[in-house]
Amino acid sequence: TEYAATVNLNEVAAREPAFKAAVQTFETELGPSQFPVTVWLDATGRLRQLDMNLVLIGATADVVFDVWGFGARVQVQAPPPSQVALLGDFPPAPTTP
Repeated sequence: TEYAATVNLNEVAAREPAFKAAVQTFETELGPSQFPVTVWLDATGRLRQLDMNLVLIGATADVVFDVWGFGARVQVQAPPPSQVALLGDFPPAPTTP
């Protein structure tokens, strides 16, 4: 089943004050705190796909997550700090004339 909505991070921060600083950083470094999303749920109500259309640092990005492998065991190791960067650390996207 497909659902469409608009995520408003300021509303999230208003309901959960712990997110306020993160939302402010998002807006300062990346761009608008509202963006459209489309989600698809399977017959059991599990998220199967999430599609977000974001404007980040002046560039449009369509981000799609496919979710599968429910119940699979995974091992995750955080990368070393030298391999991590904030999106706001990247230069702005070039503007089109």
